[in-house]
Amino acid sequence: MSKVAIQGNASGTGTFTIAALLNYRDGNLYWTDEAPKKVRGKLAGSVNKNGYRKIEVDGKKYGAHQIVFALHHGYIPECLDHINGIKDDNRIENLRPATKAQNGYNRAGFSDSKNVSYRNDSKSWRVTMKVDGKYRSFGSYKDKELAELVAHEARIKHHGEFANHV
Repeated sequence: MSKVAIQGNASGTGTFTIAALLNYRDGNLYWTDEAPKKVRGKLAGSVNKNGYRKIEVDGKKYGAHQIVFALHHGYIPECLDHINGIKDDNRIENLRPATKAQNGYNRAGFSDSKNVSYRNDSKSWRVTMKVDGKYRSFGSYKDKELAELVAHEARIKHHGEFANHV
């Protein structure tokens, strides 16, 4: 039996025996024969109102993505990012460690239209984006497509692999 410490959430830390209770298969966690009879063999946890699958172990709720990452890497990073943006897609290849800022860069809505807005006063398209916690301007353009291209390139430069263009 392997013990994995779950750390970094507001409620503190906890330790539980993962190998005895949960099996990882195709991005999901299933209760083993060591779990209570009523849940054995079933998909573990439920999806909460925010779209994350949560699993209760010893009276404490954990994100399935945290448990999956811990099973594969032995630790839980400050923040985990779902690469494809689907909050209950917990395949290990879809999870990566991130800072809170990087995780925010990858969320839906950080698209061209979010970073490009029309200004009536100047009759131009303005590009703005949050970088290192502060909003920055990347210029104003008469052509919307050029403004969207600038926004796209700015996201790549400043958000790197976490840039979300959708």
